[in-house]
Amino acid sequence: MNLVAPRILFLIAIISVGGFVSAANPTLSAHLLSVKKIWDRAPHNAFTDLIRFKSRWYCVFREGDVHAKGEGKLRVLVSKDGEAWESAALIEEKGRDLRDAKFAITPDRRLMLNGGSADPADHSPKGSFYSVVSFSKDGRAWGPLRGSSYQPKALLMQSSAPYTGWAKKELTADVGGDQIGGPAILRVPDGGLIGAGRRFSDKPSKEQRTGLFLIDAGKATLTNLLMFPSGGDTSYPGLVWYNNQLWISYYSSHEEKSSIYLAKIELKRR
Repeated sequence: MNLVAPRILFLIAIISVGGFVSAANPTLSAHLLSVKKIWDRAPHNAFTDLIRFKSRWYCVFREGDVHAKGEGKLRVLVSKDGEAWESAALIEEKGRDLRDAKFAITPDRRLMLNGGSADPADHSPKGSFYSVVSFSKDGRAWGPLRGSSYQPKALLMQSSAPYTGWAKKELTADVGGDQIGGPAILRVPDGGLIGAGRRFSDKPSKEQRTGLFLIDAGKATLTNLLMFPSGGDTSYPGLVWYNNQLWISYYSSHEEKSSIYLAKIELKRR
């Protein structure tokens, strides 16, 4: 079957429900159950996503020499239990910087990677940046990269079936109006919206860290819940709800080298 690539990139969220409904009572607590480093073999490991597909965990991220220079490759890891991880694939495009990959599962049960391909010398929109997709049945053998066309946006958008009408709002943060870097969003079973991305700690230094926050879609506000062990070059989380826990992949350089981490979170309503 043919899969039509989505036409909007860089959305903070697309929520398939009717109307902007406020999140549940924001008296939500988040407890960090565990966090572990799962990969650090490249000089710079960053920009993650996480998914559970056919009873396996998959994590994808960029491997390169530095944050935004030179060629980049997409490393796909696989795990049966989320504890032991191994490389499943390394996707590359000669002379290009592959980055910012995200997973999806197609209606015909294939795994899809959607990411960006940049000129290693110029990552600006004018520097021949374009989007690419690739497909796999098992997370190991991937098809050729295909170009996709998108329109840049940065909005919270909401719709109900048949998804012909959309409402939109701009999100605001509860702490000094700081921006969210590399965000991801997930609706948890009780209907609440959870997000994660690069925030600022409450320290006087306002150090950048990757954090978890509650989203009130009705008010279009964010409330901090938890900061992960992180710092420096950090963000781009992937979120999965599994067995009543929130699983999160992210990258951070708080232990000197930019590495990939996996955290497990328990959420409770107080």
